[in-house]
Amino acid sequence: MRFAFIALSLVLATTAHAAELRLALFEEATKRTTYHSLNLETGRFASAPEASGSSPAATSSYRIGNYKLEAAGGGASLMDATEILAQASTAGCDVLVIREEYNSFSNPFRWLTAFAGHPIQVSKIHWVVFKDGKVLYRKELQREPASYRWTAKLFEQPEPAAAQ
Repeated sequence: MRFAFIALSLVLATTAHAAELRLALFEEATKRTTYHSLNLETGRFASAPEASGSSPAATSSYRIGNYKLEAAGGGASLMDATEILAQASTAGCDVLVIREEYNSFSNPFRWLTAFAGHPIQVSKIHWVVFKDGKVLYRKELQREPASYRWTAKLFEQPEPAAAQ
């Protein structure tokens, strides 16, 4: 009985202090908004029913240079990226939502359009978490062909009250 109480206390203590972020991702072409959540302690990504809460502290620690994501102070490129949709700092981590664009040759129709001089560009949306300049978590959220206008907004979820 004592062991069960201790185990339950540890589980509740761990989940009570989870830092969770929510993301509202809007695509202009389809006028569709999707919602996602990320638990910063466990790295668990999930769909969310909505995104609300307070905005995390804004940061400008990263920038795009030559279609690469890099630290604002310079240095090596971290990954391919076309645009930073959102970036914030919370719980000792830098959180970014980026768009990566590339030409797709995944089927014969796309090969034919590329040969005609009109390659189909595909946008991939990534949610990336950095800690101490290294990628802690990375998740591809969406992939859409011929989709160029996206907006993203990050929210911090209020932490649940501690169990008494």
